[in-house]
Amino acid sequence: MPEDLPESPTEAGAPSPARTSLEDVLMTLVIEFLFFLEHADPKDVAPTAASRMAQEIAFQVGRLPPGELQPFITFVQEQAALSGWPEEREFLEKLPGYLGWR
Repeated sequence: MPEDLPESPTEAGAPSPARTSLEDVLMTLVIEFLFFLEHADPKDVAPTAASRMAQEIAFQVGRLPPGELQPFITFVQEQAALSGWPEEREFLEKLPGYLGWR
């Protein structure tokens, strides 16, 4: 792993998270990847590619029926409320509307 990347919470000494469902893990990865795309340095990720991938994720997740999409929206809102990082919290609060999921 490149030295200039911040440590993950586990690497930084945070306790290991409790067991969780595959669904929660995958929803977290979608959120983390979208946050990464939004905040990636243009030297590391081409802005056009980042935008295209974010649009693809929004499209694919948006294909879910409302009853199946709502738990993901709720998960995003819960993660926003739990976030200790103001930048991440703001991103998560805006994410469902930004992606047209409301």
